[in-house]
Amino acid sequence: MTESMCEIGAIGKNKREELLVTIGEIHGHRVVDVRIRFENDEGEMIATKKGVNLRIEALPGLIELLEDAQAQAMLRGWVDSPTEAERDAA
Repeated sequence: MTESMCEIGAIGKNKREELLVTIGEIHGHRVVDVRIRFENDEGEMIATKKGVNLRIEALPGLIELLEDAQAQAMLRGWVDSPTEAERDAA
């Protein structure tokens, strides 16, 4: 899966794993890839087969779903609103 991928970033999942986001081309298709990456015994971060890649055209829909999930989490009091989180960090 390493044809032409560009790492966008990663967020921690737990002590040894993170969620990695990349975009690029796989077999001639432009994709966004979201995958678990873990720290091996040598301290290297290795991408696993656990993940999904979507055609790049699906990216706006994925972002919309994540924004909806964030809104629901805020309504339930599970997370602060982005402005509250920024204010708390200052």
